[in-house]
Amino acid sequence: MEITPAREADLQVIQQILNENALPFSDLTTAHLSTFLVFRTDNDIIASIGTEIYKPYALLRSLAVRPAYRNKGYAAKLAEAVENVLLTKGVTFVYLLTTGADKYFARRGYLPIDRKEVPPEISATNEFRQLCPQTAVCMVKHLYRR
Repeated sequence: MEITPAREADLQVIQQILNENALPFSDLTTAHLSTFLVFRTDNDIIASIGTEIYKPYALLRSLAVRPAYRNKGYAAKLAEAVENVLLTKGVTFVYLLTTGADKYFARRGYLPIDRKEVPPEISATNEFRQLCPQTAVCMVKHLYRR
């Protein structure tokens, strides 16, 4: 198994994984995949994570693992990998919205933040404006080079 950048041919599988996890994907196109990573087995994708970059900010779009592979550390490895990629691209703050994974992201160093405090580049995204409900918890993480 390995973490690799997503390819255009991965779009349908990523959409399936997001659907299996009840995460929004209606606006997801191949154009988004340039900032997605996937966890691949020999013949399948078992997890994905995506971002939208608006330097020095990024929106963590979706961290999703197929149900049969949950609780095995794949999500943590993907989250760490994408944060490392974001650092190389000049991102210092990562924002996200979640309707049920706030405790997971808090363990990863994300802090709750009021939506009003989110930079306009992030609050203008489809995820903030349309796809996630107002009841979703907004969180932020300051990325640092180690």
